[in-house]
Amino acid sequence: MPFDADYYANPYPVYEKLHTEGTVHRICTPDGAPAWLVIGYDEVMTCLIDRRFVRKRWYASPDFMGDAVLPAMVRHGNVIMEDPPEHTRLRRMMNHAFLPSRIELLRGHVEHEVDELLNAIAANGETNGRTADLMSALAVPLPVSVVADILGVPKPERPNFRGWANNAFGGTPEQAQASLTSLFEMVKDLVAERRVRPKEDFTSYLISATDAKGQHLVEHEVIGMVYFIILGGFDSTAGTIGNTMHALLQDKPLLQELKDNPELIPRALEELMRFVGPQQSGIRRFAAEDVELGGQQIKAGDTLILCLAAANRAPEKFPEPTSVDFSRRRGDHVAFGKGPHICPGADLARMEMSIAVTELLRRFPDLQLAVPPDKITWRTSYVLRVPMELPVKF
Repeated sequence: MPFDADYYANPYPVYEKLHTEGTVHRICTPDGAPAWLVIGYDEVMTCLIDRRFVRKRWYASPDFMGDAVLPAMVRHGNVIMEDPPEHTRLRRMMNHAFLPSRIELLRGHVEHEVDELLNAIAANGETNGRTADLMSALAVPLPVSVVADILGVPKPERPNFRGWANNAFGGTPEQAQASLTSLFEMVKDLVAERRVRPKEDFTSYLISATDAKGQHLVEHEVIGMVYFIILGGFDSTAGTIGNTMHALLQDKPLLQELKDNPELIPRALEELMRFVGPQQSGIRRFAAEDVELGGQQIKAGDTLILCLAAANRAPEKFPEPTSVDFSRRRGDHVAFGKGPHICPGADLARMEMSIAVTELLRRFPDLQLAVPPDKITWRTSYVLRVPMELPVKF
């Protein structure tokens, strides 16, 4: 069982050790369930694109209970849990929100939001000894605002997002279930409200849109799509901003290079997503048939956990994987996944992160950690590694 206190504090030594022992490992998850942990780059890529490795719950062994904390309505028939061709139909509907032209229209909103958040950091710093928590002051509220505006989530509900994510990915099973149920009830209410009073938001679009056959999405498909856009649409972006700044503030030469050459920031972020991206593991896969992977015999129905973070440090793919190299090829990392389920909001996340980091370094050139790096508390999750707080001085 590799997921222990040492792992949550710093998973990278665990990955480094596992890489010396093989690319696919039989493990036990914290809830006691057996699974295959896939850490090799080629093996992870195979699972991401090979149709013998599926997401549909129907293929799982009878004793699989890993989705039990999700509300029943969103456990199936949604864009996250389906496979092609059903996934393809749903994904086409989701892609409308993330068209390049629509993302570019959001640039002004993101720039304004970043400016307002940095203004608040500066103002609050005058009474707080020029200190701030970058997670609560910038990394979390920025993507929350963006995804909530896209979907039309009422502002009073938005402060709940962070707590729901922390419990869903790092809480006890009871906390996870309670938070995921609260999110479900909020989404259900939002969809019901938009059916009566549609607005210019993506939730209203999903209710009225039709697929290639002229058919509307059914209720659980609309709710499931909104639900998972919220659950996955802000937390990984917040984590990337936090993890990136945590890494940069420990490496003065790299930090100075980006201050002196801000045009490098978009490329640097790609390498930092490989190096410290928050997404440790992707959505579980099941073997649709008996298959050999990484020298291991995987049985039909077995659960596979694809460790994206370990694949991003695979020595057979990335020379000197524990070093940051801004010249690495941009498209090689799997921080956003690959294949049919690649993150639909990847380009939006890139834009948010680039604007946030660029403006943060420009506005606060003397930024530094306010506590030793090893004093940062991390979420207890093998899915998303996110700092609970990131205290800084500026």
